[in-house]
Parts: sequence; C-alpha cells; structure tokens
Amino acid sequence: MSGVTLTSHAYRQLVIEARRAEDGNETGGLLLGCDLGMGPGFVVRLCGDPGPNAVRQPANFARDLTHSIMLAERAAEIDGSVWIGEWHTHLAELPMPSAYDLLTYRGLLANREVDFPRLLSLIVLAAEDGGWSPPRIFGWSISANSARQLPVVIKDDPQLPEGEAPCQ
Repeated sequence: MSGVTLTSHAYRQLVIEARRAEDGNETGGLLLGCDLGMGPGFVVRLCGDPGPNAVRQPANFARDLTHSIMLAERAAEIDGSVWIGEWHTHLAELPMPSAYDLLTYRGLLANREVDFPRLLSLIVLAAEDGGWSPPRIFGWSISANSARQLPVVIKDDPQLPEGEAPCQ
C-alpha cells in the first residue's frame, strides 16, 4: 500500500511552521523529497516554510514562489530531493483539499514546465485540543482525475525499496 513517509527532520519542520497558524491565518510551503511511484508512495525530506512574501489569510494560503524555488534548488544539490507537492494548514476542520486547493493542484498538474504525474498534498489541522503541537496531518495523492487519501508515517531513516537510490 502506498503512503507518505515524513522523515523526522521534515516532521519537525512542519510542526514548527504549522504553529504560525496560531495567528489565525493559514500557512504552508512546498514538499521536497521523492515520489517513489504508486506502490511505495512518497518520501518527504523537507517541508518548506511559506517564505517572506507569502500571502497568509484565514481561508487561503499562497507560498512565496521565489523562496520556494530557492529551497528546491538547494535541496536538489544536497540530496537530489525534488518538488513533490505542497503542505498547508486548514483552520476549519476540513482534513481534505478544499475546492480552491484542488483547482490550484489541477493548474500545477496541467503545467508542462512542472511536469507532475501526480503531486502530494499534506493538509495540516490543529490538534484535537486546538493547539498546533502536534498537529494532525492528512496525506493526499492528487492526479488529474482523482484525490486519494494516503496514510502518513514518521520515520528517522525511511527504508527505500530494494535497489532505489534516494531521490533519483
């Protein structure tokens, strides 16, 4: 069964960044790692921050594209990680991509420059008690025609399938 593996480093980044939503505005960033295919799923090595020019509002979020590109370039140099998707908080109890989210994802999937076969969306909600540490994380594999929920696990050093090199 495919799923999402967050490295413990990526998870810590996500928890720190998700706390920004305590101000009443959504936050998020890009996801960098590996898309291992439909069977194994995704490995997330880095959860990016929103960037200094991000737009953060109560009902939507738009990351700082220039900042995101810089993060992606740096990650590619370090370990070969690539842009595999997006994460963001939802302030309402909606553990799935909204209609606005799906419209944005369809635009990314249709963009020939980006050339995503599918992308990963992590929707992050506050904890049951309303705080942001730890948040609840919901994974979604988004393709041109579907959105499928995926289990999310956190591992120190995720094991890749036999013969797979990290993010290549």
